[in-house]
Amino acid sequence: MSGNGYYSLGHRLPDILAVPLFGARERYGKQPVPDDPDWVKWSSNYAEAIGTNKSFTVSDWVYDAVYKRMTRVDVEGKRVLEIGPGSMDYLRHLKGVPAVMELLDVDVAMLKEAGKAAANRGIPFHCHEVPKEGSPSLPFPSESLDMIISFFSLEHIHPLEPMVAEMARVLKKSGLLVGAIPCEGGLAWGLGRYLTTRRHYRAATDIDFDKVICWEHPNFAEDILRVLDAHLVPQKKIFWPLRLPLPDMNLTVFLHYEKSLAAG
Repeated sequence: MSGNGYYSLGHRLPDILAVPLFGARERYGKQPVPDDPDWVKWSSNYAEAIGTNKSFTVSDWVYDAVYKRMTRVDVEGKRVLEIGPGSMDYLRHLKGVPAVMELLDVDVAMLKEAGKAAANRGIPFHCHEVPKEGSPSLPFPSESLDMIISFFSLEHIHPLEPMVAEMARVLKKSGLLVGAIPCEGGLAWGLGRYLTTRRHYRAATDIDFDKVICWEHPNFAEDILRVLDAHLVPQKKIFWPLRLPLPDMNLTVFLHYEKSLAAG
């Protein structure tokens, strides 16, 4: 069993089965090689790669199933940080209007897209580009944010634990982290990607998908949940579509965490 009780069989299968589903992780590890030809091609149009990955992996109704949960999260008048905002498709479900949204990403094109989405909703915003390499520090004072939103971004961040520690630092006491992660490492997610995204890239490009997915999604769901549980207080973890806390049988997990009042 994993340390937090969420066990994924999928990525523990023999390599002949696991590699097509989750990539050749024993061979390539979690850290990208910056000048690797496949990684250079993938990274050269990151926004398009992410959009393709989302559109081919699961359909809009899967994403909307977690986005709809934002109708129960009050953002009125709050200072909100979003990590890896992208197209911010959940905005149509927001309850209230934030005082300001701090948008943070490693990719300028993604930030521009997010800024347009916020502007179209009349939400004040600031964009923050952060380096892909180096110390995972957030450009905000301690306990200065009411909420952090993170939809389908934590699976990309390596190393994850220092970033989550930073997220806990900048949240006010009783501040919230809300969002969602894919059930990366689970059978259902891996099989869905095998039948869609992986098939598309192998047919349409010469990119070694079994290499770049190791670097693009370095974190399995069970590991993300373990790190979050260590730094924040879980309020809700809703697995979808089956609700049972089994990563192998679900596609996404909706996250609702709180910073402890006793946090130092």
